[in-house]
Amino acid sequence: MVWPGALSMELTCYHALHNRFLVAPFGTCPDGDRIGQLCRRHRADGMLCGLARPGEEIFLRIWNADGSEAEMSGNGVRIFARALLDAKIWDRRGGTIVTAGAVVGCEFTERGEVVAEMAPAELEESALTVTTEFGPAVGHGASLGNPHFIIPVRAMPRDWRRRAATIAVHPKFPNRTNVHFLRVLDPRHIAIRIYERGAGETASCGSGAATCATLAHRHLGCASQLQVHMAGGILSVTLAENWIRILGPVVRIF
Repeated sequence: MVWPGALSMELTCYHALHNRFLVAPFGTCPDGDRIGQLCRRHRADGMLCGLARPGEEIFLRIWNADGSEAEMSGNGVRIFARALLDAKIWDRRGGTIVTAGAVVGCEFTERGEVVAEMAPAELEESALTVTTEFGPAVGHGASLGNPHFIIPVRAMPRDWRRRAATIAVHPKFPNRTNVHFLRVLDPRHIAIRIYERGAGETASCGSGAATCATLAHRHLGCASQLQVHMAGGILSVTLAENWIRILGPVVRIF
């Protein structure tokens, strides 16, 4: 699929718990190098490019800050849903967004929060040990259409960023992976720190919150409704047999 690019365009910028994305004009998408330049200029974690397919289905391409393409982003989908609402393409009932990795239903609460609902996360039940220069890291692989590696800890390591950067590009993950350190606060609250492939440390991550909540519920004694505490704020995650739902604010910046 070839999309039109543009030498100049009017971008919109939103954040979801300070996970910051640029939104390209509907139906346009620059190339990866240009996206990387724009993300650096505007201190964004990525860019979102949307296109209507036959039948008015919304197809979303998601780009990381380094110009690489991602299959899925929980916050990115919620931000694009808000952009569709602001552009009056959608009303408050929402609709469906298709990404390379997932089909996501979106709607809006009376308080203006954006809800994203999708198929449950895939979780590797057996732990995986990744050997790095910092020693072994024991965690679980997971996917919500994009790859994650989740490391449960009792306390956040002070050097977690350096550890995560090494794990993200480990040979065991040929397509790279998002890395999360997960700490249980109580049965209904967890805290995570996030290192995303193609962006580095981010203040929040919707798909990361969802996959970490899945691991916490299945293996760490947590409830099926969780508040996920991240550097940028708290995202609500609800787990069910056939779906997973994330809920939180989205704010337009410029």
